[in-house]
Amino acid sequence: MSKRIRYSAVLLAVAVLIFSFAAAFFALHEYNHECGENCPICAAGVFLKTVFKSVYIAFYVSAAVAAFSFALKPLSDLTSFLKNTPVMLKVKMTD
Repeated sequence: MSKRIRYSAVLLAVAVLIFSFAAAFFALHEYNHECGENCPICAAGVFLKTVFKSVYIAFYVSAAVAAFSFALKPLSDLTSFLKNTPVMLKVKMTD
């Protein structure tokens, strides 16, 4: 992995953490607000709930894909073993 990709990944992780803490602070700070018609604070709360739900779904999907790829790793080793037959390797068996 190149340094550019690594730095980008760290920067993205830090941005997600800062967003998460800022949203949690906002939700705690505005917990007992006086709500009226078309309340912008409630709309922001619904938006944050939707964003967090999307982030959690993306996390679980990426974790499932990683687990699935690790589970398929032994199968790829088996198929590479089957591809290396004496005929494929052009081994001359003259015993």
